[in-house]
Amino acid sequence: MDTHLGSQMNTRIFNSHSSSSLSVRHLRAFLALVRTCHFTQAAQSIALSQSAFSAVIQSLEQVVGAKLFVRNTRNVTLTAAGSAFEGPARRILLELQSGLENVRSLADHRYGRVTIALLPSLAAGWLPTVLADFSKRFPGIEVTVCDVLSEKGIELVRSGQADFCITTQAADEQGLESQWFASDCFELVCRKDHRLADLPRVLVGDLAGERFITQSRHSIVGQYLLSVLKPEDAPTLMEVEQLATVIGLVRAGVGLAAIPQFNLYHFPYTDLVRRHLDFRGLERRLFVVQPEGRTLDAAARAWLDWMMANRPTLPVTNSE
Repeated sequence: MDTHLGSQMNTRIFNSHSSSSLSVRHLRAFLALVRTCHFTQAAQSIALSQSAFSAVIQSLEQVVGAKLFVRNTRNVTLTAAGSAFEGPARRILLELQSGLENVRSLADHRYGRVTIALLPSLAAGWLPTVLADFSKRFPGIEVTVCDVLSEKGIELVRSGQADFCITTQAADEQGLESQWFASDCFELVCRKDHRLADLPRVLVGDLAGERFITQSRHSIVGQYLLSVLKPEDAPTLMEVEQLATVIGLVRAGVGLAAIPQFNLYHFPYTDLVRRHLDFRGLERRLFVVQPEGRTLDAAARAWLDWMMANRPTLPVTNSE
């Protein structure tokens, strides 16, 4: 068949004013007849009666506007139009089947991609085991991790570069929504030779006059102590950015630290002790932030459900 005829057929298929339109059933019936060259056998191969099968072929020829088969008492052969239609029919059906398989794979969580932004402390402590177990359960889902501070995590979600972020602040802007994820308290960290190391329980008054090393993003600790202690008992505050700096200064005896419990998943320092600070109102809350009103794909939904089902649990405080 020449190019002009093929062009005519394409125009008729996609711009037909017939009440019928090209369907998967048409394609399957057509290819079954091409394969068997026999109406009865072709009908049986796709579980149709011979009359129903003949009606499908007749409907297809009406849609394309051309005879596709030459019929005689012995066999069935393709016309020139049928030969021109065979290749496109195979490609369309193959692409459709491939697309359906991809959709089923996504729905079954067989593959996909998710990007999560979260605090470095959670990325180092809570995330590794949770992510390893998720990857075993859903090996085809690729999870990208961005270990960043809260402001950067929210920006990544806002710009569409991350699906979720875990932050210390709820997003109160249009286009984003938040849900509570977890809460932790603070622990006192000091050297073993410090006067507070031997106390079975640390009270607010025990912290009077001490120097505290805090991370600037956890200024809640300093604000809390200043609000509950008398001015003459107010502690001296030194703010730094990184947790490693806080620990280094405490180990050197520069001061004490009040550190969120989830930041202390790994605590290999034998020269330091930890004491729970059970102070009313001194709590850190974590939130999951995501685009507002977004319909999650299967991969993102799988990760969100997994993440919420495996929230971090509080570590055990050293008693030595």
